[in-house]
Amino acid sequence: MKYTLIDVDGTNCYAVFSDRERRVMLIDPAFEQDRILEACRGFDIDKILLTHGHMDHFYDCCLFSAPVYISEKDKIYIENRALSAPYNIFPYLEKRKYDIADTFSDGDRIAFCEYSFEVLEVPGHTPGQCAFYAEGVLFCGDLIFKNSVGRTDFPGGNEADMANSLSRIMTLPEDTVLCPGHGPLTNVREEKYHNEFVEYYIRRYKNENK
Repeated sequence: MKYTLIDVDGTNCYAVFSDRERRVMLIDPAFEQDRILEACRGFDIDKILLTHGHMDHFYDCCLFSAPVYISEKDKIYIENRALSAPYNIFPYLEKRKYDIADTFSDGDRIAFCEYSFEVLEVPGHTPGQCAFYAEGVLFCGDLIFKNSVGRTDFPGGNEADMANSLSRIMTLPEDTVLCPGHGPLTNVREEKYHNEFVEYYIRRYKNENK
């Protein structure tokens, strides 16, 4: 799979390219529209996928001429600034209108040119956070980072859900590339054996459910 990471003000936007059809799919185009367009020069933007409904992952998505998709459970975040920008963490960002073309849920498949992405619902950071899996690559939003995991203290966050979601992705092949919403790429093997937060969540909630 041909893809690239575009760091836009600390948030990772990903562009997945189809050389065959000269089209590109964007994941979480949050800021810096011009930089994203430059990275996609020569390709038509086919669609935009959002991993979850926090504003630092979707703020500029309305500026592109492409349909936008988000999970059914996180759609309400787009419409509610108290959810999309919890604790007013982005007071300087203007209010914008966002049109969602459609929603997806766990187990759905999203077609993009020659690729087919499986939707994995991985709540914990938000109720409807989703990851997109294809060809050994998982675009995982704010579920997990290199040696860290997403926050659960925002509205809709849930530690038990986070534990279950982390357990789920740890069952993927260990060489699966993890493309997080912030920071560098990593892989399942690295996080399974070296991420203290993954160990903490899984061990804690496994013990509580005995």
